[in-house]
Amino acid sequence: MSRETLCAVALLAVPVVAQPCEPHWLNSLGTPGLGDGYAGPTFIWDDGAGEDLYVGGSFSSIASRPWRLLARYEASTNTFARLGGGLGTGSTNGFIASFAAFDPGGGEELIVGGFFNDAAGVPNSSSLARWNGVRWATLDAGWNSTNRGSVWALAVWQNGLYVGGGYTAIGPLTNANGIARWDGEAWQTLGSGVSGGFSPNVFTLRVFDDGSGEKLYAGGRFASLGGVPGLIARWNGSTWEEVGSGIFGGIFADVECSAAFDDGTGEALYVGGSDLSIPGFPLCSVARWDGIAWTPVGQYLGGRTTALLVWNDGSGPALYTSGTAQPGINYLARLEGRTWVPYDGGVGGASLPPGSFPSVFGLGTYRGNLVVAGSFTRVGDGASVGAAGLAEHTACLPDPCPADLTGSSDPNDPAYGVPDGAADISDFFYYLDQFVAGNLAVADLSGSSDPNDPGYGIPDGTLDIGDFVYYLDLFVQGC
Repeated sequence: MSRETLCAVALLAVPVVAQPCEPHWLNSLGTPGLGDGYAGPTFIWDDGAGEDLYVGGSFSSIASRPWRLLARYEASTNTFARLGGGLGTGSTNGFIASFAAFDPGGGEELIVGGFFNDAAGVPNSSSLARWNGVRWATLDAGWNSTNRGSVWALAVWQNGLYVGGGYTAIGPLTNANGIARWDGEAWQTLGSGVSGGFSPNVFTLRVFDDGSGEKLYAGGRFASLGGVPGLIARWNGSTWEEVGSGIFGGIFADVECSAAFDDGTGEALYVGGSDLSIPGFPLCSVARWDGIAWTPVGQYLGGRTTALLVWNDGSGPALYTSGTAQPGINYLARLEGRTWVPYDGGVGGASLPPGSFPSVFGLGTYRGNLVVAGSFTRVGDGASVGAAGLAEHTACLPDPCPADLTGSSDPNDPAYGVPDGAADISDFFYYLDQFVAGNLAVADLSGSSDPNDPGYGIPDGTLDIGDFVYYLDLFVQGC
């Protein structure tokens, strides 16, 4: 449809009134979703062509394509794509557990960590590799298919990339013991690393300032870290420190995830895991550090708490958690007061293999929505929405000017495609250009032109008159 035809339609169209927003589940990411296994970490990164969603986990296919462990969901096409030659797993089951964006000198790159054989066959790229948007490269960890360690956590702090996981040696370091720093050229140890415990690993890294200065907090499964006893410690740039009275646990206990959240009394560090023990309190699944003391958060959930995330669905910023073997919260919950409450039905999996159960292993955000990743086949109340391992939950955040798309109608103007705080004729023509060009990321706004239709105001993956009429309504409402 030409710009002139659309303009004629615009003159004849009757403005309609947008319906009240209701947060809801979207299954576009999970249809067809994963063919097997699970999804875990997600990450938003811009390779220069726009922000895309990167999905990791342990799967052999996604979107009906044989891409293992890792894929990118492209905003411009609303489809999944492979990263170059992809990842190889060798003869063992592999996984992706962590992402980070880091500039080793020469431009920011996507860092991918987990347990895999190689990245597109690049030598010395086992379990830890970097992607610049075009090609894979090594971080010189010195790992191959026979001596590779596992990487569970990545963090960027003080011009360095911190790598946590289950390994002894990395690069030239023979005694890194689960945690090391890479500055883009060389590896450095962080004290003596982890020691003791069952299969010691660093599972989470978080930069946080509790009032004593910004430091790197590390949690996992170990007896001590840098000589600090318990399941968590913090690095001040030169030494490891205790974090209050610490967190402890039995042989399988661990600190697996972390997030910074302000519940109205000040920002605090929250950590989750399995069977956490705070001196003076019963076992808990999530604990809070306010710079003075550790306290349990919400009820004991059992199983493993796998992710913590702060997100706003329109009702205000809140802390969300997910897990495995936690049927009491349907594997996804929001902290309301002092209680974890299942969030909009959580996830389910009636069609999973007998003896298995659904799980959520990762929480993230994309396009303002909550991204839920794991092993499940359905989401929502009564597990009413089909989604294989990936789903989004929408938010209803106020947009002061939803029709504002650009500051210029000239494609050669730097302001073209950049919102300027006003809804004027340049925005209208910019939308027409994107509609005619078939740009789903911008122009796909509604599955219906009828405000009484449940599909009104909800993108449906196609462009038609419903999208145009919906934008016209936004434009008429102005800012």
